[in-house]
Order: sequence, then structure tokens, then C-alpha cells
Amino acid sequence: MSWVRIAHVSQRTVAMAAAMVAGGRYAARSDLRDAFASLDALQVIEDVSGRFLSHRQADALHAAYQHYGPGAPAGLPTSPLILDLACIEFDSELVKLGEKAFRYMDDVIVLGDDIGLGDHLVALVDRHLGKYGLAINEDKTAVYAKSARCVQMAASEVEVRLFPLDWLGHKVGPRELDISDKTTERILRLTEQKQKLALRQFPLAQDGQNYQRIYANA
Repeated sequence: MSWVRIAHVSQRTVAMAAAMVAGGRYAARSDLRDAFASLDALQVIEDVSGRFLSHRQADALHAAYQHYGPGAPAGLPTSPLILDLACIEFDSELVKLGEKAFRYMDDVIVLGDDIGLGDHLVALVDRHLGKYGLAINEDKTAVYAKSARCVQMAASEVEVRLFPLDWLGHKVGPRELDISDKTTERILRLTEQKQKLALRQFPLAQDGQNYQRIYANA
């Protein structure tokens, strides 16, 4: 089992996730609801002071964030760091849920052969991140399966759907890597020149229908 945590959206990471989806039976996908607005940054800083931050570093961050009240403003360059620090224990347990786990900021995918991945992921967030004000976004939480039979037979409190799943602007499935439908519609509203520039962000999706649709339009 391994864990990939990234600070930037990389094509390599998307490709790794796509390869793992092709190899596993299930994928649990979720994100944290209003992560930066809900995050208790001061509590995180207090908990990691002397452990993952020096006391001097913690004091400097505390002085900066105490002026903002609840939450960690997403525009501050240190807010992603605060979120990562809050997720240290969560990440160490996340890898134990399945064969592979990917977290980009507040967006999580766990891959494996257990239909209960989604239920385990929800419980893990409650156990490790609830103390910092973070919670699962139920509207974006689901387990994805490869066959309709698996969906029909699933015994899970979390909704079970058929692949593909949307992740980081991509549509990822066992035999599919494309631009997501939502991202496609957004790109098609741009000027032709900007559409061409947008396609450069998706070099791995060139065989996808949505990619070809945008390419033909641009």
C-alpha cells in the first residue's frame, strides 16, 4: 500500500490514479466540505507546535491567523500548509483503507477491492479531522464500481455508482481518461484561443471524446 499526497495537480498523478482505477474493483471519492472556511487553523497550529513545526514557526503562524477569526483564508499561501498539517494523522491512516490513496488538498480517492471503502473513509474523516471543524461533503462522496451488478448488490451507506468518476478536471474510468463533462462545458464557453490553451492542461486525455469535441470546436 502506498500514499501519494501532492501540492500541485500533475499529469503523472492523474495517470497513476487512472492506472489504479483500471486495476482495482472499487474507488471511493470524496472531498471535505468548505475545507478552508471550516478549518480551525489555530487549533491545528497549537496541536503541531513542537512536533511538526518549531515553536517559533508556530508562533508566527498563530500571530498571522488570529486576525482572521475562524477558518483559514484560501488566498493565503500558508493555508494549504495548515490543511496538510491537519491531515497528517488522517493521511497515515488513509493508506490503510485500500491499495492506493490519493489526496489533493481536500479531494480524496481511495482504491481497492472493498465495497465498504466509502463508509471507512467517512469514519476516518470524522475520527481524525472532525476536531478541526472538517467534515465530508456528502454530495461529492460516493463509491464507484465497474459493473451494474456490483452497484445493485452493494451494501454500503455511501452511494454506489458506476465508473467513470470525476477527479481534478478529468473523467477517470477503467478504460477511459478524458476531460470531465463539467470542465468541458466550462472550456467551451471560452474563446477559441483560450480553448486551445486549456487543452494543454490535459495531454493525457487526447483520445477522449470530450477532448476531441473541444479540439474540433477550437
